[in-house]
Amino acid sequence: MSTKSYTVRLPLVVAAEVERRAREAGAAPAATVRALVSAAINAEAESARVRRVANDLEAAIDRKLAGLLQQILEAA
Repeated sequence: MSTKSYTVRLPLVVAAEVERRAREAGAAPAATVRALVSAAINAEAESARVRRVANDLEAAIDRKLAGLLQQILEAA
């Protein structure tokens, strides 16, 4: 699964799980809404963290590949 796909789906999955648990616990609608908003905020923060890590990893790989290519060119 791509990072983009993950970041789009994560808030929806978390919100659905929070809503399910709130309903099972017999939470009032207002409490359910508060729980969903909180879950969405937390999921978005986690999505942003995942995007940053993926971007950092991609940059590190690009730097490593550039270094390897330079070594190959110098050896040729």
